[in-house]
Amino acid sequence: MTIYAPSEREMWVRTPREPESLLNDDQINTKYSSRELRIVTETNRELLPNFVEALKRPDWMVTRPFYQRRQRWDPERQSKLIESFIMNIPVPPLFVFESDLAKYEVMDGQQRITAIRDFFSNSLILSGLEQWPELNGRTYLKLPSQIKKGIDRRAISYTVLLRESAETTEEQMLLRQMVFERLNTGGVELSQQEVRNCLYQGPFNEMLLRLAKNDHFRRAWGVPQCTTSEDTCSVPA
Repeated sequence: MTIYAPSEREMWVRTPREPESLLNDDQINTKYSSRELRIVTETNRELLPNFVEALKRPDWMVTRPFYQRRQRWDPERQSKLIESFIMNIPVPPLFVFESDLAKYEVMDGQQRITAIRDFFSNSLILSGLEQWPELNGRTYLKLPSQIKKGIDRRAISYTVLLRESAETTEEQMLLRQMVFERLNTGGVELSQQEVRNCLYQGPFNEMLLRLAKNDHFRRAWGVPQCTTSEDTCSVPA
């Protein structure tokens, strides 16, 4: 177990940054050439059974460093991930930091790792599957032979931030802070209607899109009139 000093933990508390002085083009080029804030990465890919076995090695991968949140996925959401592997739907890669040579800590992907490990250890009972409801109530050990062979061929990718990205312990902490923040705050959560637009395409949804461009409809519901920058108004009604 890694022990962090109080000063290291405090580095994860957001503090206002001092405004940077303006640089001219030559200074910017020099800064870039010096490789400042340039991250060295590599991408690995492991078959799921091999990955789970590797997780059993002492200190190979810390799946929950102190800055990671607790386990949040319920069994149904974990099962949906397994269903994605069964159907060979692409799963986003994990992001890990090389804390020492060939030793890693998870920066993004803890929930996925836990689901995979629980599944292959037979502690996850599949539930809530929509495309493969026939497998609800089963564990890995109780899967039909062909399904089991298929999922054993699936792989998980993970991007490694190599130690070469930071020279000192302090630089490593700052790098982890920056990358963890970007990974967890860079996206914009979809609204419920954006999700419905994706999942339930058809005549009804097309009608709603047409109505959204209709001035009378917008006035009736108190929606501001179309502007030239609005996507819903860019296509003629």
